Amino acid sequence: TLSVVGSGTTGSYEFESCDATFLLGRNISYQDCFCNAGYVGCVTYGTLLPGSIAAYDCCDGYELQGDGVLRCQPDGMWNGDPPTCEPVGSTEPSTLAIAFISVAAILFLTTIIFMLLFIVCCLKALSQGKVSGGQRLGSPSEMKAL
Repeated sequence: TLSVVGSGTTGSYEFESCDATFLLGRNISYQDCFCNAGYVGCVTYGTLLPGSIAAYDCCDGYELQGDGVLRCQPDGMWNGDPPTCEPVGSTEPSTLAIAFISVAAILFLTTIIFMLLFIVCCLKALSQGKVSGGQRLGSPSEMKAL
């Protein structure tokens, strides 16, 4: 709470001031955009009294995600969450794409494993003389005899 006594007025007025640290998000600097110092954006604000605003800007190659202007409310809270600066053209893989690739990889590996097992079984049967080249297996009852 901040007590303010105006000139020419009597008494004091109680205001809740807004929190400045709330404004500084991930890689956001205060006042100046130090784009080459690890920051990707900046926030500029004057006072932290109700009605004051905080304005955000991003460095070249980054775009603002969220509301670029926040206002300090009478209760000492900002009227929203700080925005972020995201790389332009960011190609984050979607959850659906990751799931599709994972399923495709599992199916491919499962197919390879079954093919290898089939080849091993055939080679084992050939080596034991149970199946000769070109021989056809007959009915299921003949196959049980093998």
